[in-house]
Amino acid sequence: MATRTRWAVLWFLVLISVVRSMDAVNFSVAAKQIIPEYGFTNVQMGILYTVFTAGYALFHLPGGWLGDTVGPRRMLTIAILWWSVFTGLTAVAGSWWLAGLVLAGFWYHFVTDNPEEHPRVSAQELQHIRGGEQLEKRPTPWRAILTHPNVWLLMLANFGFGYGIYIFQSWFYLYLVNVRGFSIMQGGVLTTGPFIASAILGPVGGWCSDVLVRRYDRTLGRRIVAVSGFLLAAFCLYLGAKAANPYTAVVMLSFGDGFLYFAGAAAVGTTIDIAGPHSGTVYGVVATVLQIGGAVAPTLTPMIAERFGWEAALHVAGFFAVVAACVWLFIDAQHRIGTTGTEQIEERQLAAAR
Repeated sequence: MATRTRWAVLWFLVLISVVRSMDAVNFSVAAKQIIPEYGFTNVQMGILYTVFTAGYALFHLPGGWLGDTVGPRRMLTIAILWWSVFTGLTAVAGSWWLAGLVLAGFWYHFVTDNPEEHPRVSAQELQHIRGGEQLEKRPTPWRAILTHPNVWLLMLANFGFGYGIYIFQSWFYLYLVNVRGFSIMQGGVLTTGPFIASAILGPVGGWCSDVLVRRYDRTLGRRIVAVSGFLLAAFCLYLGAKAANPYTAVVMLSFGDGFLYFAGAAAVGTTIDIAGPHSGTVYGVVATVLQIGGAVAPTLTPMIAERFGWEAALHVAGFFAVVAACVWLFIDAQHRIGTTGTEQIEERQLAAAR
């Protein structure tokens, strides 16, 4: 009998991501009250955002590695409990931290580290997940990971990705209220624009990438989506920053954030393509640089805005998106970590035959 347990796990992860995002974004919304209460300047507030984001950068690598070695069931349970307790202690997100504790309990109860261990996964679903291959536990090949060109290129591209998305997570609400002249209520509603766009365009980017991989090959399928997504993001950021009409600015900037996630979906797919059983570790490595970009953006953005204006500050995000698109021209999703040159040629020939 066919089962679809993998989809339940996927939607569980989506729900966890939603709660995590609410916990994170609340800090930027609260900034409207934090700045006058403590007498912060925009640059000082940006430094607080940078410190806030530094936590992501510090824990991505150990989190990804421990997910590969200890297992995602226990590690994600610990991670949810960790963020929920500290969110509650800082009183940033009110009652939403009880939500995290409940999610942690459900996650640990329902999910297993491997699909073979889950009682609801049928033999047919396991065959669909594994494709006939057995996943072997191997020591983490740190040398191969840290010397692989794709890893370094993904790190560089992810800096531009992180820089762009964290402008929206940290400054978009205040930009709408203080620069574009929206009321607090209007700003709160319109701030959802980038997140709606990313929630739609992120999955679309992943779907398009998979379709193109099946039609062409992994390298071209991932590259087309990433390059087009970053270039479209840069174009939308440029138009949104220059728009005279504030509502046009909201729409274009929202699409700018959405296309960053459209491109980012290809990056996640490529990480899995090249890393296989070590995907958590490799994602931890490349996402660390994503968070470094995210840590730089909140402080650098108000500095640029104070000196050159907010239009220039948003153009810088567009520039990094263009750089990321250029980097993606050299990323080869078929060049897996630990494969020899002969094995790469054989894989390419097999992909071409398909």
